Amino acid sequence: MIRLKSLTGLFSAALATLAFSSANTALAQPTIIEFPWDWRIEVIPNGGTAPIPIGLWGSATVAFGAPSDGSGNTFPLGPGGGLGAPIPAPVPPGNWTIPIELVSLNLMSMGPVDFPGGATPVNIRQDPQRQSLGRIENLQNNNDGTVQLDSFFDIFVEIDLPGVSMLLRNDQPMTAGMSFGRSGPFMPTGPLPEVDILWAPTWIWNIYPPGTAPSWVDPSLHPWDRWISIHGHVTPEPQSLVVFALTGLGMAFLNRWRKAS
Repeated sequence: MIRLKSLTGLFSAALATLAFSSANTALAQPTIIEFPWDWRIEVIPNGGTAPIPIGLWGSATVAFGAPSDGSGNTFPLGPGGGLGAPIPAPVPPGNWTIPIELVSLNLMSMGPVDFPGGATPVNIRQDPQRQSLGRIENLQNNNDGTVQLDSFFDIFVEIDLPGVSMLLRNDQPMTAGMSFGRSGPFMPTGPLPEVDILWAPTWIWNIYPPGTAPSWVDPSLHPWDRWISIHGHVTPEPQSLVVFALTGLGMAFLNRWRKAS
């Protein structure tokens, strides 16, 4: 009987070890989303005063690290996937941080853009030499099917202007993000549906105060243009995001724009 109990205990311990190992293996799998991305940006040429609006459309890929609450705990985000991919389970109680990376970015303007040096298409790509890293921070379950969080990237890109034979990049990271359901450091909007937390990084917004915007520089670091504003979102949005996109986001933008004007 004692031997049977010992074997039973060993068997239970082995199952527990296997379950723990499987859970950690699952968490080690990368979570990646791929999506169509729509950007609206404004730039001002060096020495100029008139903003140049540019509409861009293309695709992007974002990778997620393991969530952490600072105490060694985590939870699975699932494999990710295409537009609207959900997480596999509700966000657990706690205050969570998730590292994110903009792995790939390929955007092209919807037509030629008029610059002082001539009209040219605009192509924006992820900088191959500098990572665009960010975080989802202050992720908390509101216990009503929604979550609150801050999400942002420090974005580094190449700006290809083939019509004027120029290849530029931003000299400093272009920080842009959103604050969902809280008064955070970024453009505020309503809480995010819990199943759509993977899509928080696809909403980015920033209006730079005068004198703070990163410049577009050439290989000699000569500045040519500077960012004024950026707004990026997926097209089309996951269905559960449509309501908040048409309400709180629009009002928040108007309020922020009035303050910046």
